[in-house]
Amino acid sequence: MRFLGIDLQVIRDGSWSGFDYPHPAGAGADRIREGTLSLAEELHHQGARGYLNLDWAFLQGSPEAPLLLECNFRHNGFGYVTELAEKYFGPSWERLVIASREGLPTSSTSAADLLERLSGLCLEGHPVLLSAPGGACGAVLTAPPEAGAFSVAVFGEDACWVKRALERVEEAA
Repeated sequence: MRFLGIDLQVIRDGSWSGFDYPHPAGAGADRIREGTLSLAEELHHQGARGYLNLDWAFLQGSPEAPLLLECNFRHNGFGYVTELAEKYFGPSWERLVIASREGLPTSSTSAADLLERLSGLCLEGHPVLLSAPGGACGAVLTAPPEAGAFSVAVFGEDACWVKRALERVEEAA
């Protein structure tokens, strides 16, 4: 078993829109890790295999006492994006900052059109769009345009760079 970390879910217009990673989770981080690993170990003994994604929440005023909300035995947004991170950045991807967003508006009607719009974007000397493994930072489309929206994940070692790159992607889309 391997604990991948804690992300912060992003809510936009009243619905889930992605996540930011890592999220320190303050005083409750150790309890989230311990609770996740304890449940994962018990489920493993019962025969469960694969990704286990747990959603935790904090009651206002109780940051040291996380509550388990949901348990998912399936691939999920976090799992897919961390697999992309490992593909593009190798096993040390966990040191990265990640901003993953779904349902971003675009007027592009095809992946080719959207990729063309994003292909020229640069930030601090780095192309924003990743084209192959081995880069230091960048963005990957995680879902092509459909019904006026697309999804993207932005990776980098610096949270400010990731934020600005995501803003550039949204502007160019």
